[in-house]
Amino acid sequence: SKEIERQEKIEKIKDFFKRKKKKPEEAIDKKYVKEEIEEEKDDISEKQEEISKEIERQEKVEKIKDEAEETIEKEDEEINFDFGKIKEKIKNVFKKEGKEDGFKEESSEEEISVDWGNVINFLKKNKYAIPILLILIAMFFSIYFRIQPAYLPVTDDWAENTVYNFYRNQIKSEISKEYPNLPDANKNDLVENQFQEILKTQKGMIKQQIEQLSQQYKANFKDSDGQTYLLAIDPYLWYGEVRNYLQNGHFGTDIVDGKDINFLRNGREGKPGQPGSAFHLYFGVYLYKFISIFSNASLMTVFFFIPLIIVTLSVIPAFFIGKRVGGNIGGFFAAMIIAVNAALLSRTPAGFADTDAYNIFFPLMMAWMFIEAFEATDKKKDIIYAGLAGLFAGLYAATWTGWWYVFDFILASVVIFLGYYIFINRKDVKKGMNIIKDVLFTTGIFVFSSALFVSLFGGINKFLIFLKGPLSVMTIKEVAVTTLWPNVLTTVAEFNEVPLGQIMGQMGGRFLFLIAIIGIILTVIRTDKYGNRDIKYASFLVIWFIGTAYGFTKGMRFAILMVPAFAIAFGVCIGIIYQYLSKWISKELHINKHITRTVIVVLLLLLLVSPLKAAARTAKGEVPSMNDAWYDSLIGIKEDSEDAITTSWWDFGHWFVAISERRVTFDGADQGERIHWVGKSLLTESEKVAVGILRMLNCGQEKAPHVLEGYLDNDTVKSVDVLNEIILYDKKEAGEILKKEGLSKKAIENVLDVTHCDGLIPQYYIASEDMIGKAGVWGHFGSWDFNRALMWQTVRNLDVVKGTKVLREEFGLSEEEADNIYYEIQNNKADRWVSPWPSYLSGSSGCNEEDGIVRCVNGLEIDLDNSKAVVSTQQGKISLNSLAFINTKEEFELKEIDANSPLSAALIPSGDGFKSVIMDPKLAGSMFTRLFFFDGHGLQHFKLFSDKMQLTGGRIQVWKVGWEEGEPISILKEESEEDIIAEEENNSNNITEEE
Repeated sequence: SKEIERQEKIEKIKDFFKRKKKKPEEAIDKKYVKEEIEEEKDDISEKQEEISKEIERQEKVEKIKDEAEETIEKEDEEINFDFGKIKEKIKNVFKKEGKEDGFKEESSEEEISVDWGNVINFLKKNKYAIPILLILIAMFFSIYFRIQPAYLPVTDDWAENTVYNFYRNQIKSEISKEYPNLPDANKNDLVENQFQEILKTQKGMIKQQIEQLSQQYKANFKDSDGQTYLLAIDPYLWYGEVRNYLQNGHFGTDIVDGKDINFLRNGREGKPGQPGSAFHLYFGVYLYKFISIFSNASLMTVFFFIPLIIVTLSVIPAFFIGKRVGGNIGGFFAAMIIAVNAALLSRTPAGFADTDAYNIFFPLMMAWMFIEAFEATDKKKDIIYAGLAGLFAGLYAATWTGWWYVFDFILASVVIFLGYYIFINRKDVKKGMNIIKDVLFTTGIFVFSSALFVSLFGGINKFLIFLKGPLSVMTIKEVAVTTLWPNVLTTVAEFNEVPLGQIMGQMGGRFLFLIAIIGIILTVIRTDKYGNRDIKYASFLVIWFIGTAYGFTKGMRFAILMVPAFAIAFGVCIGIIYQYLSKWISKELHINKHITRTVIVVLLLLLLVSPLKAAARTAKGEVPSMNDAWYDSLIGIKEDSEDAITTSWWDFGHWFVAISERRVTFDGADQGERIHWVGKSLLTESEKVAVGILRMLNCGQEKAPHVLEGYLDNDTVKSVDVLNEIILYDKKEAGEILKKEGLSKKAIENVLDVTHCDGLIPQYYIASEDMIGKAGVWGHFGSWDFNRALMWQTVRNLDVVKGTKVLREEFGLSEEEADNIYYEIQNNKADRWVSPWPSYLSGSSGCNEEDGIVRCVNGLEIDLDNSKAVVSTQQGKISLNSLAFINTKEEFELKEIDANSPLSAALIPSGDGFKSVIMDPKLAGSMFTRLFFFDGHGLQHFKLFSDKMQLTGGRIQVWKVGWEEGEPISILKEESEEDIIAEEENNSNNITEEE
């Protein structure tokens, strides 16, 4: 046949070239070879004429001008499953079956065939079809997981557990009555058997109960419009400011000297109406206005979906960056990691409308545009892409002050690329001058456009921060170095340092992290068909990955900054592995390439199973911190006052402003030195001190110590000492104390204006369950020792001779004390040495009284006759340092027992019995203990305004502060009144039943 003849001729040509290679000295019959080649060409031409049109559509794409782009295009081959062949085989099977069975469905079969074929042809002809499809898949997963908080599916589990436990407990109670001596194991078996029987027989009723209870749970986390509350706390800052803009036409509550000021923040002092992220605010404003054209959705609803929108859009640049090196497969996996990474998801679900989503979107857009500019062969495109990269840098700067890190990474990667390129061409530098010029041109446009847009949106100083930004990350939590005041960042959970193992866990586990590392290595060692390495991707990816990993170690908050680099490195690795494996298996094992690619893709997709499961768990667990109990408590403050200041620990400050629309002492974006004063108001055992601090903050926030410093030679320690004295007295007596300190009449007036002002604003004070766990923090700041802070700052960098001399001469220490203090300072961080971290060691535990002995679940034992108290620990029973209780005179008493003991306790009346709490001795008589656990017993300046319980069990107390003394609170008296009321109601019910 012709095919056999053709093969024989090909073999002859091969033999000819073999002879030529083995024996180059032999004469060659060029004419013969030429004839053979011509004959072979004729045969090939004849064969080509017989190729069907279907095969012609699968010929190679047209050549690309640039050889590098040609290589990428070859590597970017889509997953070309031969759907046509599969379709034909399926169609033939059914046609054959149809003939045998006598059915005539050829027309409908043909109709389906045509439609399917059109889809396949469309995918083959349109090179953007598959990328768009893959991007849409990643977007789907991003939306699916991020939208979960809108529906709160976890409440279904809560409701199911509650209903099931109710039936189990009911069954167990009946069985215990019937079989009181039955062993627990047997009893539990009976309970489970009967419970399963009830599930079968009353399935419909139980399901309905679960659904109803779940809806009740959901309602607790939704506003009156049925919209789920915003997640977390910070989103309420932005929500409140956007609401201000929509209501007033500007951010903040007022305009002062042409600037927006929010007088609900920072007490009566106010804060700028744009708290830092102008882009986020304006995006919220105009998104709401746009949505309002089509819908009457509330502002909270619109704000709720902002993070979902931004992160979902982020999969687009992630895909195209990954595609540059890893093809469509690499791009898809990079996009999927952005969509489902659990660490990122926990910070960007719907409802978490903070700025975190922009920390993914803008870095990816900057990187994508710069890479496109780098690869552009046309100057016009180069300028456009580099300019867009600068524009996104400007928008990022208008969103977050840390915008500079991606900018610096890009510049560093350019420097590495140029250094590498010059090195490999060091023998002939002129050879690569054109490339060097192109790189410098692109970088120059990028830097210029970045400077332009960053300065336009935030000023030239914001642009210049890229020079000193890296240093600020390294010193982010330094305290008592340049100031004697504590730094709140040492206690912000988001800034806790993170070990490498936890970094890997946040990225998806050690195995996925290893894949990303391999991806980086592959970009470094990979070469093109000419043996050249494309170092630009490798350098940028390495710097981005390592830089963000370092940032991660400085705080959990920076975890998400690493996600884009991790996603791209992961995607690149998968893409390269796919390309090499598919080619190698097809070539070496002679397996059909379509089958090979299909199997490889399926296997690689299994790598996403773990991230998808983690995403599902994370998404399901996202529940708002805000709930009806908090909302109602804050609305109560709003309805009770025209103007007010609310003071509590700073965490929930944004809630207080956004919901109650009343002033707040401090919040999550503004703490300052108030952390000491508010902490001290919670920690102090003196009601006078607490009220004096609240009055000072009400008048002038943290101004007082600095006003005093101006008259006391800038002596911070003395200023604080004087303040601690004058806040105990009224205005007249405080003035006399200041006069003794040598202050003039005018100076005294200036100080009293910020400590004992007229026109005090109504004051509310909140104590909530969460503050028990935060006691170590507010107790640390409240007990901050300024004298020790000055010691630490003064001698930290001195040698032992100079250091001990300063401690003796300036601080009046003995030689032994100076030696000990010096070495303590050298071996401890400031925040660990200056003040302690007192904490509550147990929650409120129940107690039983028997024969005058109170025994509590937490291990506390108290003899009521002699007040002897011990607590059981792992080291055995130890005496208490002190015991807080209400004595026989119905007065609050703090009795000292053993000064050397590290533990104290509170014994709290509860109905006919007691509850107890074990704690650090510094907390036993604290204002928080007296307010929250003793319900203010004996206090004269506090009145309970509201007391609510959250669905999760956390208690919220709102206290109204009286500047003048009132009647002491008595919880014993209140309890007796409640008992009387309860008894009367019970009697009334009994009468009704008898009637």
